[in-house]
Amino acid sequence: MSHRYVYQLGTRTWSFQGLRDVMAKASPARSGDRLAGVAASSAEERVVAQMCLAEAINRCRYEN
Repeated sequence: MSHRYVYQLGTRTWSFQGLRDVMAKASPARSGDRLAGVAASSAEERVVAQMCLAEAINRCRYEN
């Protein structure tokens, strides 16, 4: 079962399909990721994915 990740930055809301999607989009751009269609479409999306991943890690630390 995949958990959907949603992050709001200002007035814009970003949505990611799951942890795999967040991690792929948060990582530095690589040609293989672009060819596979899993890379972030912009630098802005990459930063938002990094922020979303950091928030998910912190939430996991506090819950456990």
